[in-house]
Amino acid sequence: MARPGITYFIPALILLGIICAQPVYAGQEEPDRIVLLSNEQYVGKIDPKKCRYLKITLTNLSEEASSCLIAFYKERVELSTDRVGPAESRTFALEKPGESRTLVWTTLNFDEFTLNVETGQIQIAIEKTLYLK
Repeated sequence: MARPGITYFIPALILLGIICAQPVYAGQEEPDRIVLLSNEQYVGKIDPKKCRYLKITLTNLSEEASSCLIAFYKERVELSTDRVGPAESRTFALEKPGESRTLVWTTLNFDEFTLNVETGQIQIAIEKTLYLK
């Protein structure tokens, strides 16, 4: 004869297992991975309901130095340097082959961004998420 407490314990345990199997960072998409050459541009859109943070990882694929400039837009208007800083502070250089750099921004002030590779060849991984890992 089964005890009455066991009847409720088993379904609760199964439910807990289902909850624990769900992704911890709901709303997180798989990173987009693209490769850009010198003078190429990527345009990315932000959905404020699904994305609170933008995480970009740059990896130099060239034998020489590579550089990339990021710009931010709100309703298709580029944000001023007063808000996002001068181009020099948004230009990222990768000096060595294989060198990587990860950058994170909060998306509260923009809904679009562009990545412009100025020199070299860069692999770019773009993660849009509600929560940081």
